[in-house]
Amino acid sequence: FILSSLLGKVLNHASFYKQKESGRNIIQVYSNGGIGLLICIYNYFHPDPINFLLFLSSTSAAMSDTWGTEFGKLSKNKPISIITFKKINHGLSGGITQIGTLGSLLGSCFIGAVGWFLNFQSPFLIYGIIFSGFSAALFDSILGGSIQAKYENTIGEVIEKNEIGNKIISGKAWMTNDLVNLINTATAPLIMYMIIVISK
Repeated sequence: FILSSLLGKVLNHASFYKQKESGRNIIQVYSNGGIGLLICIYNYFHPDPINFLLFLSSTSAAMSDTWGTEFGKLSKNKPISIITFKKINHGLSGGITQIGTLGSLLGSCFIGAVGWFLNFQSPFLIYGIIFSGFSAALFDSILGGSIQAKYENTIGEVIEKNEIGNKIISGKAWMTNDLVNLINTATAPLIMYMIIVISK
């Protein structure tokens, strides 16, 4: 959270897309870190080195998704929808850019490096942390571009918040960005667990 917030402030000056709202509320914090917290609680009652890897993979997914968004703001070109491959506006979920994808990979690599320095895990498992975080972030984009709700406001802008006067134009109303982020951080530990099983 701290690293991503600092990154956002550093890159904001060079960004071609400025977010109207940069603050994070408690729901956003839990949707990105709640799964990691649950893994920590579970580990308190059932200590196991595997839990540390699952925690890192969930954090890797959150970091990968956030860094992809922050680096994506540096792109001069509009993002491409990961579903339709058509250009969409900056700030809409499901859009990817080359620099954003690189940033996403860097985010997961950073957490992989942290895991290596902290616990000196085998290279295969470190790559697993990176792969699970990055692939979960890509899945996040797929969900964001397909079933996450998007609305048209009263002045014709496409946004992702359900405000008074808006009409839904795609996705499901219950699939919010916070839920997509929660699924993202839950998917990575599942992928990581399969990687751990394969490595045994």
